[in-house]
Amino acid sequence: MHNSSCIICLTADIERRETREVKLLRALAKSFRAILLRLRHKAQSGVLRAFLSMLDTRYHHLAARAPEAIIVHADGQVIFANPACAAIFGADSPDRLVGRPVLDLIHPGSRAAIARRLQLSADLVDTSFHKEQLVAVGGGVVEAEVAMIPFTNLAGRQRGAVLIHDITAYKQMEAALRASEHRFRSVVEHSYDGILLIDSDGVVIYWNPASERITGLKQHDAVGRPIWDVMAQSLGRPATAQIAQILKAEAFRWLGETDANWTGRWVEQVFRRADGRQRIAQVLVLPIQTETDDIGCVIIRDVTEQRQTQQALEKRSRALQSLHEVMLEVGAELSLTALLGHIAERATALIDADKGGSIFLYHPGKHVLRLEAAYGVGAPHIGMTLNPGEGITGRVFETRQPFFVNDYPGWDRRIAFPDKITFSAVLAVPLLQQDQALGVLLLFASNDQRIFTDEDVWLATMFAAQAVNVIVNARLYQKLEQHSERLEEAVRARTAQLQQAKERTETILNSSPDAILLLRNDGAIDAFNPAFSKFFGHRLDDVYGQTPVMLVDPVHATDFSRVLRVALEQGEPGQLEVTAWRQDGTTFDAGVAFAPIARNGAVTGVICTFRDISSLKEVERMKDVFVSNVSHELRTPIASIRLYHDLLMRSPDNSRRYMEHLQRETDRLQRIIEDLLFLSRLDQEQTTLRCSPVDLNELAAQYIADRVVLADQRKLRLSFEALPGLPLMELDRGLIGQALSILLTNALNYTPAGGKVTVRARADSADDQWWAGLEVNDTGPGIPLHEQPRLFERFFRGSTARESGMPGTGLGLALVKEIVSRHGGWVDVISTGVPGEGATFCLWLPAGAPDCT
Repeated sequence: MHNSSCIICLTADIERRETREVKLLRALAKSFRAILLRLRHKAQSGVLRAFLSMLDTRYHHLAARAPEAIIVHADGQVIFANPACAAIFGADSPDRLVGRPVLDLIHPGSRAAIARRLQLSADLVDTSFHKEQLVAVGGGVVEAEVAMIPFTNLAGRQRGAVLIHDITAYKQMEAALRASEHRFRSVVEHSYDGILLIDSDGVVIYWNPASERITGLKQHDAVGRPIWDVMAQSLGRPATAQIAQILKAEAFRWLGETDANWTGRWVEQVFRRADGRQRIAQVLVLPIQTETDDIGCVIIRDVTEQRQTQQALEKRSRALQSLHEVMLEVGAELSLTALLGHIAERATALIDADKGGSIFLYHPGKHVLRLEAAYGVGAPHIGMTLNPGEGITGRVFETRQPFFVNDYPGWDRRIAFPDKITFSAVLAVPLLQQDQALGVLLLFASNDQRIFTDEDVWLATMFAAQAVNVIVNARLYQKLEQHSERLEEAVRARTAQLQQAKERTETILNSSPDAILLLRNDGAIDAFNPAFSKFFGHRLDDVYGQTPVMLVDPVHATDFSRVLRVALEQGEPGQLEVTAWRQDGTTFDAGVAFAPIARNGAVTGVICTFRDISSLKEVERMKDVFVSNVSHELRTPIASIRLYHDLLMRSPDNSRRYMEHLQRETDRLQRIIEDLLFLSRLDQEQTTLRCSPVDLNELAAQYIADRVVLADQRKLRLSFEALPGLPLMELDRGLIGQALSILLTNALNYTPAGGKVTVRARADSADDQWWAGLEVNDTGPGIPLHEQPRLFERFFRGSTARESGMPGTGLGLALVKEIVSRHGGWVDVISTGVPGEGATFCLWLPAGAPDCT
């Protein structure tokens, strides 16, 4: 079928594809072919023909096993194809290709060129490989290199061989490499770090945009120059010398043979940009080995802002620690006068105000600010007064905002100072208790190098906030002392009156709200006032002649007897708190006071007073619970702030992420404090209702419209069912809107995707009163029955809230209850506790106008 000359040519082209080798093999093939032709003419015997047939069979077998695709064609028709060719074209066997026109296997765009090459004579043939596109049996495109070789077989017929090398995978790799190179270049071009490349001579060959931004040097000023000349303009000569020592090492042998102090690690360096600004950078020098050359890579990272942020955090941390220590020291002082002087002195030291500090307190009766304490400047003028709005002190008192002046002599609103002005800078911060200004703290400085800054304002404000608590506590202690003194004086006066007249004593006893017992000098009960029977339920016959220890719990009996004995034997008054027993077995908390009755220096009896302090104890208990809850809620964000501060100290490269966490925890802390302050104002009725006619339908529709986008994002259905004919109601629109917003937010947060939140306007009548309200219903997990009684407790968060991981403080529903209560209404909660059946909250408000004063 095919002769040996064809197989030799094909084999030669498979094993050698370089042009020079192809030409040599083609010449050898021609010579061998001539020999075979001569042998054919001389073949007279069957032996020679058998030998030629054997050669043709062997080379045919070799072509079939060749790894390259081989096609033999005659007049453009395929007459032979090996298995490798069938694999390229996706044919199940080579016979599928035999008989097909060669051009059918060629992509239409390449057929014209292939047709010309098929018609070339043997002398003019181009045996080199060309990249062409072929068409597979299934219609797919095959990228290949194709060589065309014409030859004449033993029968003298013209034939052609086509060698095919599949380069589809190569083309795919080449495209992937180009895409990878493009991505790498894009990353480098948009890198936040400066990246520059240097050849083996230390000459800059690449300078990315970030390098321009960090150093201030343009690309055309850096590329083509030695790195040590370029970097000397910014990093300075010492640092440049270290880099040059590494970069000039022979063949960039970075490790072992050179000083590699700079390689493989970041080194921080202060440098100056081309515009003169000083910055802080981290520099990393790395080798990059390629097949043809060794290059160096220098990475420059600007960490100026990170270092400034770190220094600011460290400074604030030190300031807060110092502030804590100062407050512990100051808080130990109970005398208000001494305390104010101590605060002025410690504030001066903390803020480094070299000329001292002063404290003005507001006296509402006279509507003036009085200088109560001073350290340094102003000490001789304690007692001077200023009007609100006068000078820096009056301005800060009225605006409740800190203020500082670093050129006080030139400030146009300064006041006439009693002495010559010896200071140049003044910082004033208000002393605020909630929204009420108690006074102003002033600090003075004179050094030309000491000017007040925003950081000083922050620290002074923090100090003032803590100082207010200490001042308030000292005032309360002072009032308690005064009250105690007045009480003791009253007891002494009553004792004298008892000595003068029994009738007057009985009048006093009968009119006193406290239970008062008259004890003999042996401690036995002799008489008591009507309030005693009211408190204890005893008649005189029941307790006459008995000691009052029978009235207290046995736990306190020993202390009670001891204080009574001191009053009887030493004539010293005494006080204590006990649990008192009534005749019916119930108990109450009581404060007991013993006042001895003396005559001629001898104790003749004791006035024993029992005061019901149950309400005070309950308030104290509630205060302890409240402080415990607040401490627990504040501890979490504070702990998180300290954690991320430590993480920021250890890993400044992640400062952005850590600062985001710090911001979120700070916001959470602020929300807790703001909610607590708002609840406190509601508790103390310091929040005035600003009532106006409100359409509940319109109010609810507005809040629904504001949250439609959020509901769509969470794949929830949010709807509103208005109640036609609902009249206008006198309400505080802002507070009722806040309550509705809290309920809507809870419903949207805890309803899973695909659920529904519905708001309805409601109306009803009860107890001859007409009520209207808004109902918020969801299809969330519901509220367990055992948790529903505690829903409106402050800081209470149910199991659903805790398990969902949703942020919250547990103050929302408490705020709702307080707001609705201030309007004279209430909140209903309906939930079966079954997941999926959700919960319903309804705000009920009276139709009549509430007390808006």
